[in-house]
Amino acid sequence: MKKIIYEYLRLLQFKISPVSTLKSVHLQFTNTCNLNCKFCSFVNPTERQIMSKELLNKFLKEIMENKKFKIKELNLWSAGEPITHPGFVEMLELIKEYKTKYKNFPKVKMLTNTMLLTKELSKKILDTGAVDYIGFSIDGGNREDYEKLRTGGRFSIVKQNIEDFIELNKGEVETMINCVIPLEKPLTTDWMSEEFKGLLYSVNFYKLNHPNNNAGETIIKEYPSHIKFNKVNKRICLALLQGLVVIQNGDVLFCCDDFNGNYPLGNLNNQSLFEISNCDERKRLVKTLFKGKINQIPLCSVCNRYAMPYKIIKNG
Repeated sequence: MKKIIYEYLRLLQFKISPVSTLKSVHLQFTNTCNLNCKFCSFVNPTERQIMSKELLNKFLKEIMENKKFKIKELNLWSAGEPITHPGFVEMLELIKEYKTKYKNFPKVKMLTNTMLLTKELSKKILDTGAVDYIGFSIDGGNREDYEKLRTGGRFSIVKQNIEDFIELNKGEVETMINCVIPLEKPLTTDWMSEEFKGLLYSVNFYKLNHPNNNAGETIIKEYPSHIKFNKVNKRICLALLQGLVVIQNGDVLFCCDDFNGNYPLGNLNNQSLFEISNCDERKRLVKTLFKGKINQIPLCSVCNRYAMPYKIIKNG
């Protein structure tokens, strides 16, 4: 009941001031990924694009100088693998400049598939002081399932990279593991290998979940009978009310599951984020959802992300 009341209060706030409901923004530094995960709808493009420091600076300057923004989190991930950006550390250093200047700067989170997170890069990331939280995507539950799900991934490399980061980190940055479990397996650690469980237990917390239908592009039609879908309020999507995504070319997306950037609301190169946040199309999408006409929005019509069961376990 409290959750429903909260959702409707956020909706009322959106009607009064759409920009004021923004709590988080995803920043996609690059449109490429070094893996090809079987459950992911992202398609690597033929031409790599990267976000420029100028675009990042424009974004950071606006959200900190325009007092109408109340953003609490910057998530350095979307579809591309962020550390494939050749200037990733320099981007973090720019974020740190703003973080030092503004006391109310949002919490900075990053997520990586960890394959390229060498010990040297981990040290550079930590030395910038820009990141408050880092998540490692390591799926499966054992070495074999990991390498089946994450095409191109090598469990031994990922395991070593996580261990090296934790050793260097010394508890300064909050750590987590996001773990997608094969559909036929339960959301528990009982069946997992000891080395896999060791990684889960080495971070601050971990999340276990099953694959979901990504924005109408990854369709998983049949789920085993043991998977019980959560009841959700179909008229409210907090991801739509509270978040936006800025991708490498400046396009601003309304959905964090729009991995291939198919539905932009505008572009930050020639518009302000304030203007895009208050645009008629964003208002129309929210209104359409509130009326229960989910089938009129391709990205939302088969989305089951918020109905999928999951578990978050805190260690210690």
